Amino acid sequence: MARYLAARAGSGASVATLRLATSAISKAHQWAKLESPCWDPGVRASLKGWGRRLSKPQRQSGALTADVLAVIRLTAVQPRRRGRGFETPEQAAERARFDLALVVVLSDAGLRRSEAAALTWGDVQRWEDASGRITVIRSKTDAEAQGAPVAITPAATQALAAIRPAGVGGGEKVSGLSESQIARRVKAIARAAGLADWELFSGHSGRVGIARRMTQNGAPTHEIERQGRWKQGGGMVGRYTRGESAGSALRYLL
Repeated sequence: MARYLAARAGSGASVATLRLATSAISKAHQWAKLESPCWDPGVRASLKGWGRRLSKPQRQSGALTADVLAVIRLTAVQPRRRGRGFETPEQAAERARFDLALVVVLSDAGLRRSEAAALTWGDVQRWEDASGRITVIRSKTDAEAQGAPVAITPAATQALAAIRPAGVGGGEKVSGLSESQIARRVKAIARAAGLADWELFSGHSGRVGIARRMTQNGAPTHEIERQGRWKQGGGMVGRYTRGESAGSALRYLL
């Protein structure tokens, strides 16, 4: 088993691939009611060693922060290339309404791309103060689908209202996009906005954005975890907001 890991690493396999292969082999032995070689101390030490040698710094997704959203709002209506020509002003305006609704809802609610793809109009509710609530029926931390309501700003509520078709049923999907289509669309929006790091934007950008936005506004960690439906004390918020946390030292340096 250790020689197998070394051979895979030597052929260019990543740490994630090695761990996935080890997990699969261990599970196969479990199903066959055999002792897994993956639990051998030498194998575990080998996997840990390859992890140290092959691990690379993880690139964080681009964040849909307030500043980024402002840039997207300014550039969204600019006609883009469509086929061999460019969008008409009417086509650009219609596409821009959808783009703005997508990014602001991702950023406000911190939706995973799977949650955004599954969102229906029946999950969206407008409140009297013009804000809104989105019920996330099933998420990574809610496997039993108990549902979790999260708040969205009046701007997000208004953006959703601008793209809601007349007479649409509550069971209809809001975006009509798949998970991969959402990821590609967010990247395309960032690129069209002229963002220097547009390649880093993805379907995860809303979650990074919500953590950074709320941290910059002084929100306590438990509030960010609740809004983003992160496991309390799981450390994800701290990972996404390391830059903001480091910035707290400036008040002692300036």
